[in-house]
Amino acid sequence: MNIITTEIPPNIPQEPEALHCMEVWGGNRITNQVVRAANISIAIHARPHGQSEEGGDIHYVSACSADSLIRIALADISGHGETSGQLAQGLHNLMRANIENTDHTGFVRTLNEEFGKLSTEGNFATAIIAAYYKPNNSLVLSNAGHPRPLWFRAADHMWLFLDNSIDNALLGIADAPLGVIDGTDYSQIGIIMAPGDFIVMYSDSLIESENAEGQPLHEEGLLNLVAQLPTNGGWALCGAVIDAVSAYRGHAPADDDESVLVISRPDA
Repeated sequence: MNIITTEIPPNIPQEPEALHCMEVWGGNRITNQVVRAANISIAIHARPHGQSEEGGDIHYVSACSADSLIRIALADISGHGETSGQLAQGLHNLMRANIENTDHTGFVRTLNEEFGKLSTEGNFATAIIAAYYKPNNSLVLSNAGHPRPLWFRAADHMWLFLDNSIDNALLGIADAPLGVIDGTDYSQIGIIMAPGDFIVMYSDSLIESENAEGQPLHEEGLLNLVAQLPTNGGWALCGAVIDAVSAYRGHAPADDDESVLVISRPDA
């Protein structure tokens, strides 16, 4: 297997910043940051399209008072402008209000309802909502119409899609984008994160990237690209994914907001 080597991006810190209990971190502005919460690290690269200060991609991480529940969200809002700022603030408020709530499905249902109330112009959002439970190292995830996350399973040294095809998934019904259908239910995908595991979430601008022949990367192409990257840390992997996708499109600027979020459990 060919390994893609990459320089560590200078604007992504090598040492994570601690996320304090009862804190909500994130937003919809340009970000290159790593935070540590419980026994996981979350690396995030986010860049709004063009020269915009705020984008339609929103990311948040929150920690409960006991540091045992870490909630992670990555959402991609249709359209931009004032609506994305309102929804970013709405998601922040919702994360804060539910910082101690362990009912994952209930949280995602509420998020769907709130997006519907805040969006007055027919906007919707695809999203990945995850909850990490420190006592048993489990990660529960719901996908609201978003591109499938990638999972590096260290025990097998392999990458795969994190979706309902994995053996220990909890089956559910259709998972519509947020704000589309009031009352939509959301299924859960559950895994145990082992030391050395990685979860990569990303916005659709990555898989819509085109090479010189005009061929989109698509999900399978991204999986194949990421499978060639070194897995020597969440912050380094985050930068390597950005570099690899940029190389695929000939280093042309992304056509949309660009976000990559990497969850890792580095400690043994």
